Amino acid sequence: MVRLTAMPGRLGSGGQRLAAMPKVADPFYLSREWIALREARRRDPDYAAAMARAKPGERLMLDHVAEIKDGGARLDPKNTQWLTHSEHQAKTAKAKAARARRRVPRRSSAANEDVGAAVAFGEVAHPPQPSGCRATVGAAR
Repeated sequence: MVRLTAMPGRLGSGGQRLAAMPKVADPFYLSREWIALREARRRDPDYAAAMARAKPGERLMLDHVAEIKDGGARLDPKNTQWLTHSEHQAKTAKAKAARARRRVPRRSSAANEDVGAAVAFGEVAHPPQPSGCRATVGAAR
């Protein structure tokens, strides 16, 4: 009796994986000014409220209400709030998605504007032909 064997995979073993780069804190969050603000804000009532919302063992984070990337003040106590880790993750993901939606695609060249104008006026825009090619649309050879 003949025994069938499987062929080896074509993609390889995949045994080696790249290690993820360690996360490095922004130097601002290690500054004396930020640490002092964080310690002062621990005495505020919203710290106790966040502690009450936190799951057992969950960390609290002092978060910027208006993110720094969006123009928020770095050291203004009014621009900070205490959030649980899960609340902070959700807020950050939402803000990141909003920033991505606000991005406007850039045009790569003035040629794109010419093609866009031709289409807007109902003209047919043909891509430029490489040198040495002849356009033979509608013409006898």
